[in-house]
Formats: sequence, C-alpha cells, structure tokens
Amino acid sequence: MVIKKCQTCNREIIRDYIEFKCPACLKTRILRCMDCENKSTPYTCSDCGFKGP
Repeated sequence: MVIKKCQTCNREIIRDYIEFKCPACLKTRILRCMDCENKSTPYTCSDCGFKGP
C-alpha cells in the first residue's frame, strides 16, 4: 500500500483529497488535502518548480 501525502503540509492523506497534474509541466502529480486546497495554501512542483495556489 502506497502512503499518499499532501504536497503542501506533508500529512498522510487517507480520503478527501484532490489530485491533478502540474499545470505547467503536466508531468508531476500534485496531491493536496482538502484543508490545504480550501485554504489555497501554496504548493511547488517538484519537477519544474511551478508555484501555485
């Protein structure tokens, strides 16, 4: 079993999360817990360095 973690706060994600490809490079999958998503906490793509809300 793969443990998923929020890219912003690094908490383990069990359910209620959003997953999408980086809007800049379309390579990296960004995982965010709903708490960080709802607060628009910034994230950074680990491949291209894109910073998004």
